Amino acid sequence: MFRLVWVDSDQNREHTPDYFAGLSGGTGVVVDVRPENLVDEKAAQVLALTARVWATVERSRRRRCGGSTT
Repeated sequence: MFRLVWVDSDQNREHTPDYFAGLSGGTGVVVDVRPENLVDEKAAQVLALTARVWATVERSRRRRCGGSTT
């Protein structure tokens, strides 16, 4: 698993996703599990950042492995 660590408005923040699933073909999926009623604006921002970071990592990893970026 991995942990995201960043600075937001001079405040250190971090997030560790709940699950990582490796898929056939070398790709993977990051999963955050949280009931909708517990997703406030701050949590929504963190989850969105996690999705953007993972999308970037997956594209980068596919390029290094020589696979398609689509």
